[in-house]
Amino acid sequence: MKLQFLAGHFLKEYDPTIEEGYRKECCVDGRNVVVDVNVGYQEDYATINPAPYAKSDGFIFVFSVCDRSSLDSLGRRKEEIVKIKNGSPVSMVLCGNKRDIQSERVISVEEAQSVAS
Repeated sequence: MKLQFLAGHFLKEYDPTIEEGYRKECCVDGRNVVVDVNVGYQEDYATINPAPYAKSDGFIFVFSVCDRSSLDSLGRRKEEIVKIKNGSPVSMVLCGNKRDIQSERVISVEEAQSVAS
């Protein structure tokens, strides 16, 4: 998903690891914005540096509809960011990935909506 956004192509096989972030400039509603893409939250690296999160205006959270732990950890990450933002307004978007693998789906739309609210 990261490569699709950044480079315009999708890899069928991808080995996720802790990587450095990526940056892309986009035009949103006629405004130039910089999108910093952090590769992902992994439980092994549970402590986050709050500085970049405090400066961010919005977040896109991606989880696998086939992996309950991905939604659970995402919910915890969302709570951490709300604390870091300390009452400052912040936009958050929740994206369910792997919807095409219905036979392995374990998270319902309703569950995801509950975490999103």
